[in-house]
Amino acid sequence: MANASNDNVEFIPLEDAAAMTTGTRITMIPGMQAIYAEALKNILYVKKVPVIRALHPMLGINKETGEDRQAKLYELTSQTSLPTMFHNDERPRNVWTEQLALAEAIGTPDSPNLVPHDFAERVDMFGLCAIILAEDGLVWNMRILSDGPLGRKYGYSEEASKTRRAKWVRSSSSLTSGWRRRKPKAQNISLATASARWIFIGRPSAPSLCLPGRKS
Repeated sequence: MANASNDNVEFIPLEDAAAMTTGTRITMIPGMQAIYAEALKNILYVKKVPVIRALHPMLGINKETGEDRQAKLYELTSQTSLPTMFHNDERPRNVWTEQLALAEAIGTPDSPNLVPHDFAERVDMFGLCAIILAEDGLVWNMRILSDGPLGRKYGYSEEASKTRRAKWVRSSSSLTSGWRRRKPKAQNISLATASARWIFIGRPSAPSLCLPGRKS
Protein backbone atom coordinates (compact mmCIF):
# COMPACT_ATOMS: atom_id res chain seq x y z
CA MET A 1 0.00 0.00 0.00
CA ALA A 2 1.52 3.27 -1.05
CA ASN A 3 1.72 6.28 1.25
CA ALA A 4 -1.09 8.63 0.36
CA SER A 5 -3.38 11.26 1.74
CA ASN A 6 -7.15 10.95 1.70
CA ASP A 7 -7.19 13.33 -1.29
CA ASN A 8 -5.49 10.94 -3.70
CA VAL A 9 -6.29 7.46 -2.38
CA GLU A 10 -8.33 5.63 -4.99
CA PHE A 11 -11.50 3.70 -4.24
CA ILE A 12 -13.19 1.41 -6.73
CA PRO A 13 -16.94 0.73 -6.84
CA LEU A 14 -18.20 -2.15 -4.70
CA GLU A 15 -19.54 -3.98 -7.74
CA ASP A 16 -16.13 -3.81 -9.41
CA ALA A 17 -14.41 -5.17 -6.30
CA ALA A 18 -16.83 -8.09 -6.12
CA ALA A 19 -16.37 -8.88 -9.83
CA MET A 20 -12.57 -8.95 -9.72
CA THR A 21 -10.88 -12.35 -9.67
CA THR A 22 -7.39 -11.30 -8.60
CA GLY A 23 -6.06 -9.17 -5.78
CA THR A 24 -7.11 -8.34 -2.23
CA ARG A 25 -9.91 -5.81 -1.83
CA ILE A 26 -11.38 -4.41 1.38
CA THR A 27 -14.35 -2.10 1.70
CA MET A 28 -13.75 1.24 3.38
CA ILE A 29 -15.47 4.62 3.67
CA PRO A 30 -13.39 7.54 2.33
CA GLY A 31 -12.37 9.99 5.00
CA MET A 32 -13.69 7.85 7.84
CA GLN A 33 -11.33 5.90 10.09
CA ALA A 34 -13.77 3.05 10.62
CA ILE A 35 -12.13 1.11 13.40
CA TYR A 36 -12.56 -2.46 12.12
CA ALA A 37 -11.48 -1.46 8.62
CA GLU A 38 -8.41 0.38 9.94
CA ALA A 39 -7.43 -2.68 11.98
CA LEU A 40 -7.72 -5.00 8.98
CA LYS A 41 -5.86 -2.55 6.72
CA ASN A 42 -2.95 -2.45 9.12
CA ILE A 43 -2.93 -6.21 9.66
CA LEU A 44 -2.54 -6.52 5.87
CA TYR A 45 0.20 -3.88 5.94
CA VAL A 46 2.13 -5.96 8.49
CA LYS A 47 1.62 -9.04 6.29
CA LYS A 48 2.85 -7.05 3.24
CA VAL A 49 -0.33 -7.65 1.27
CA PRO A 50 -1.18 -4.94 -1.30
CA VAL A 51 -4.73 -3.70 -0.82
CA ILE A 52 -7.29 -2.32 -3.25
CA ARG A 53 -9.82 -0.10 -1.48
CA ALA A 54 -13.48 -0.47 -2.41
CA LEU A 55 -16.33 1.86 -1.51
CA HIS A 56 -18.43 0.61 1.39
CA PRO A 57 -22.01 1.95 1.24
CA MET A 58 -23.21 4.06 4.15
CA LEU A 59 -26.03 3.07 6.48
CA GLY A 60 -29.51 4.39 5.75
CA ILE A 61 -31.91 5.12 2.92
CA ASN A 62 -31.04 6.96 -0.27
CA LYS A 63 -33.31 10.01 -0.16
CA GLU A 64 -33.47 10.29 -3.94
CA THR A 65 -34.37 6.66 -4.69
CA GLY A 66 -35.90 5.55 -1.40
CA GLU A 67 -33.72 2.43 -1.49
CA ASP A 68 -31.51 0.98 1.21
CA ARG A 69 -27.96 2.15 0.47
CA GLN A 70 -26.57 -1.22 1.57
CA ALA A 71 -28.95 -3.40 -0.44
CA LYS A 72 -26.31 -4.22 -3.08
CA LEU A 73 -23.75 -5.12 -0.41
CA TYR A 74 -26.27 -7.45 1.21
CA GLU A 75 -27.05 -9.00 -2.17
CA LEU A 76 -23.34 -9.67 -2.76
CA THR A 77 -22.32 -10.84 0.72
CA SER A 78 -25.50 -11.59 2.74
CA GLN A 79 -24.47 -9.04 5.37
CA THR A 80 -23.66 -5.33 5.68
CA SER A 81 -20.73 -5.10 8.11
CA LEU A 82 -17.63 -3.00 7.50
CA PRO A 83 -15.14 -4.13 6.27
CA THR A 84 -15.84 -6.81 3.72
CA MET A 85 -12.70 -8.54 2.43
CA PHE A 86 -12.43 -10.02 -1.06
CA HIS A 87 -9.41 -12.04 -2.23
CA ASN A 88 -8.97 -13.35 -5.76
CA ASP A 89 -12.13 -15.25 -6.74
CA GLU A 90 -12.74 -16.66 -3.26
CA ARG A 91 -15.85 -16.07 -1.15
CA PRO A 92 -15.96 -12.74 0.74
CA ARG A 93 -14.82 -12.68 4.38
CA ASN A 94 -16.70 -10.56 6.90
CA VAL A 95 -15.83 -12.10 10.28
CA TRP A 96 -12.61 -10.96 11.97
CA THR A 97 -11.37 -14.51 12.61
CA GLU A 98 -11.70 -15.37 8.91
CA GLN A 99 -10.08 -12.11 7.84
CA LEU A 100 -7.11 -12.70 10.13
CA ALA A 101 -6.74 -16.29 8.92
CA LEU A 102 -6.79 -15.16 5.29
CA ALA A 103 -4.29 -12.37 5.94
CA GLU A 104 -1.97 -14.88 7.57
CA ALA A 105 -2.33 -17.26 4.61
CA ILE A 106 -1.68 -14.70 1.87
CA GLY A 107 1.08 -12.70 3.56
CA THR A 108 4.57 -12.76 2.12
CA PRO A 109 7.00 -15.42 3.40
CA ASP A 110 9.15 -12.76 5.11
CA SER A 111 6.22 -11.15 6.97
CA PRO A 112 5.79 -11.84 10.69
CA ASN A 113 3.41 -14.56 11.87
CA LEU A 114 0.36 -13.07 13.54
CA VAL A 115 -1.28 -16.41 14.37
CA PRO A 116 1.00 -18.50 16.64
CA HIS A 117 1.97 -22.00 15.54
CA ASP A 118 1.78 -23.14 19.16
CA PHE A 119 -1.87 -23.90 20.00
CA ALA A 120 -1.57 -22.84 23.64
CA GLU A 121 -0.28 -19.45 22.48
CA ARG A 122 -3.04 -19.39 19.87
CA VAL A 123 -5.61 -19.72 22.67
CA ASP A 124 -4.09 -16.64 24.31
CA MET A 125 -4.04 -14.64 21.10
CA PHE A 126 -7.59 -15.42 20.01
CA GLY A 127 -8.82 -14.95 23.57
CA LEU A 128 -7.34 -11.47 23.80
CA CYS A 129 -8.68 -10.55 20.37
CA ALA A 130 -12.15 -11.87 21.26
CA ILE A 131 -12.30 -9.57 24.29
CA ILE A 132 -11.86 -6.68 21.86
CA LEU A 133 -13.78 -7.88 18.82
CA ALA A 134 -16.37 -10.53 19.61
CA GLU A 135 -20.06 -10.09 20.38
CA ASP A 136 -20.52 -8.67 23.87
CA GLY A 137 -16.85 -7.65 23.80
CA LEU A 138 -15.19 -4.28 24.27
CA VAL A 139 -16.17 -2.69 20.95
CA TRP A 140 -19.65 -4.23 20.92
CA ASN A 141 -20.45 -2.75 24.34
CA MET A 142 -18.79 0.57 23.50
CA ARG A 143 -21.16 1.01 20.55
CA ILE A 144 -24.24 0.31 22.66
CA LEU A 145 -23.32 3.16 25.00
CA SER A 146 -24.58 5.80 22.54
CA ASP A 147 -27.80 6.16 20.58
CA GLY A 148 -27.45 6.47 16.82
CA PRO A 149 -27.73 4.36 13.65
CA LEU A 150 -24.68 2.25 14.53
CA GLY A 151 -25.62 1.91 18.18
CA ARG A 152 -29.13 0.79 17.26
CA LYS A 153 -27.67 -1.76 14.82
CA TYR A 154 -25.79 -3.28 17.76
CA GLY A 155 -28.82 -3.30 20.06
CA TYR A 156 -28.86 0.11 21.73
CA SER A 157 -31.63 0.91 24.15
CA GLU A 158 -31.65 3.06 27.26
CA GLU A 159 -31.84 -0.07 29.40
CA ALA A 160 -29.05 -1.85 27.53
CA SER A 161 -26.83 1.22 27.65
CA LYS A 162 -27.02 1.35 31.44
CA THR A 163 -25.30 -2.02 31.78
CA ARG A 164 -22.68 -1.65 29.07
CA ARG A 165 -20.32 0.82 30.72
CA ALA A 166 -19.54 -1.65 33.51
CA LYS A 167 -19.01 -4.41 30.93
CA TRP A 168 -16.69 -2.14 28.96
CA VAL A 169 -14.62 -1.46 32.07
CA ARG A 170 -14.44 -5.17 32.94
CA SER A 171 -13.39 -6.16 29.43
CA SER A 172 -10.70 -3.43 29.38
CA SER A 173 -9.37 -4.63 32.73
CA SER A 174 -9.34 -8.24 31.52
CA LEU A 175 -7.45 -7.21 28.41
CA THR A 176 -4.81 -5.38 30.45
CA SER A 177 -4.34 -8.23 32.91
CA GLY A 178 -4.19 -10.71 30.03
CA TRP A 179 -1.32 -8.81 28.46
CA ARG A 180 0.58 -8.57 31.72
CA ARG A 181 0.48 -12.27 32.50
CA ARG A 182 1.62 -13.46 29.07
CA LYS A 183 4.86 -15.39 29.12
CA PRO A 184 7.72 -13.56 27.34
CA LYS A 185 7.89 -16.30 24.70
CA ALA A 186 4.22 -15.83 23.84
CA GLN A 187 4.24 -12.06 23.92
CA ASN A 188 5.84 -11.45 20.52
CA ILE A 189 3.01 -13.01 18.51
CA SER A 190 0.03 -12.93 20.86
CA LEU A 191 0.56 -9.32 21.87
CA ALA A 192 1.47 -8.17 18.37
CA THR A 193 -1.81 -9.41 16.95
CA ALA A 194 -3.99 -8.31 19.86
CA SER A 195 -2.17 -4.97 20.10
CA ALA A 196 -2.79 -4.25 16.42
CA ARG A 197 -6.49 -4.81 17.00
CA TRP A 198 -6.59 -2.77 20.23
CA ILE A 199 -4.56 0.14 18.87
CA PHE A 200 -6.74 0.64 15.81
CA ILE A 201 -10.05 -0.33 17.43
CA GLY A 202 -9.98 0.50 21.11
CA ARG A 203 -7.91 3.66 20.82
CA PRO A 204 -8.10 4.95 17.24
CA SER A 205 -7.63 8.57 18.30
CA ALA A 206 -4.17 8.11 19.84
CA PRO A 207 -1.78 9.56 17.21
CA SER A 208 1.32 8.03 18.83
CA LEU A 209 -0.09 4.54 18.22
CA CYS A 210 -0.92 4.94 14.53
CA LEU A 211 1.29 3.85 11.66
CA PRO A 212 2.58 7.02 9.94
CA GLY A 213 1.15 7.82 6.54
CA ARG A 214 -1.38 4.99 6.52
CA LYS A 215 -4.67 6.82 6.10
CA SER A 216 -7.85 5.37 4.62
